Formats: sequence, C-alpha cells, structure tokens
Amino acid sequence: GLPMLHFLFPTAPLRGVGSKGLKPSWYDVPTLDPDQIARQPTPEGLVDGVDYVLGLIEPYVRRGIPPSRIFLVGYSQGGGLALAAALRAPRTLGGVLMLSSWVAEPLPLEFQDVPVHIFHGAEDPVVPLSTAQLCRQRLEAVGLRTSFHAYPGMSHGVCDEEVA
Repeated sequence: GLPMLHFLFPTAPLRGVGSKGLKPSWYDVPTLDPDQIARQPTPEGLVDGVDYVLGLIEPYVRRGIPPSRIFLVGYSQGGGLALAAALRAPRTLGGVLMLSSWVAEPLPLEFQDVPVHIFHGAEDPVVPLSTAQLCRQRLEAVGLRTSFHAYPGMSHGVCDEEVA
C-alpha cells in the first residue's frame, strides 16, 4: 500500500443531460469547441461542482496537509472540473492531472498558478486530440505551466501506461 497517500473518488450527481435523461454529470456541456467555450458563460453546474470538490479537500488542509501536496485528477468532464477547482482554490494546490479532458469554461482573469498535466488519447473520438492541444495552448497563453502527453492508439479512456 501507499500509507502516505489518500485517494478520494467523488461521483458526479445525476443531472438532466439533453435527450439522454438523468446521467452522472458535473456540469452542462453545450460544446467541446475551445473557441466557443472561451466565449460562453461558465457552464451550469460547474461552480457547484467546484464548491463540492474544494469542500472535500478543505478538511485535509485544516488537518495539516500542505496544499502543495494535494493534486486534483479528473477524467473527461472531471478533468475540466479539477482544473476549474484548482484555479479557484483559496491556496495554490500541487497540480492538476487532466485525463482525456478539456478546459470547460473561459479561463478566469484571476486564478491560482497551478501546474497542469494533460494526458490524452491520440485517437480520442469524443474529445479530439486537437481540442486537448488547443486547451494546452490556452493555459500556457495565460501563464500556466503545462505538460502534455498523447498516447498513440488510445481512444477516450485511460490506459495502463498513463496511470503507471
């Protein structure tokens, strides 16, 4: 085991998702186009998700865990939520890991300087690789430090190499 690590795996609440009915979803996703996202308001539900995630980590900070040792990790929609939460956190966190994800909202004018690590499938049909690359460019354009790794042959998912 890893006694010095603690993992939390929050699950998105059930929300109405278009014609699909109730599905686990952190926030509305009207588009994955980074240009359109940059011009739209923050998606409905995202701020509630951010508050929930920040509420999960706050007790650990109060118990003495340095914020610099807290990393937010999210897959797909959860990656956008992890980024939004880290940028709004009251203290700078250790980093964000976005797996097969995208920037879910226009980047705020004021935010925490947190490193963002992006992991993406080169064959992702849901969130195209080009979308992830453009999101990285946008993060770097506002001064955030990023790393990017694309996995050949991987679609919208997580592979062993990615989590090893």
